[in-house]
Amino acid sequence: MSASRKSQDSQTLFSRYAGNPILTRDHWPYEVNSVFNPGAVEVDGQTLLLVRVEDMRGFSHFTVARSADGFTDWQINAQPSFTPDPAHDEEHWGVEDPRIVWLEDYGQFHPT
Repeated sequence: MSASRKSQDSQTLFSRYAGNPILTRDHWPYEVNSVFNPGAVEVDGQTLLLVRVEDMRGFSHFTVARSADGFTDWQINAQPSFTPDPAHDEEHWGVEDPRIVWLEDYGQFHPT
């Protein structure tokens, strides 16, 4: 497939939201250095984001953000939702790559 055809197909499948980025560090209810691409899912008719956030020391954690339409009026948890555990070597510098996966055996998702 030609490069122009690939580009044309992606334009058909996706359109960039004019208000990007949707969330920045200025939206956060506590001081952070950076906000990165989140994991996203729809739960009970709301868009829920599990956002990777870098604190002022450079360590990452996750924070939950919710929106009714997935674009505006974001409700961001006032505290980090998931922080690294220094007892685990792999989390020494923080946690990264938020992914949300439905596991049927575990029932309904309950974000904090």
